[in-house]
Amino acid sequence: MSNELKNGDLSDEIYREYVLPAGVYRIEDPKTLYWRSGGSTHRVVDSFGIVHCVPCNCAIRWMPRDRTKPVAF
Repeated sequence: MSNELKNGDLSDEIYREYVLPAGVYRIEDPKTLYWRSGGSTHRVVDSFGIVHCVPCNCAIRWMPRDRTKPVAF
């Protein structure tokens, strides 16, 4: 398994929410997603530079800035 983190641009999203057993976790103005192949978490950096580490085994929902392009990558 590679330890190299991959990343993707989330700047096209207004917010991103994670539905967890304990409730909903919301990230406003996400900018970058980082993940590792085979990893059990991923990270999201928001516009303030705060890094959020979330589990991969949850539901994810987001609001795209351009609804005609709901998925960037």
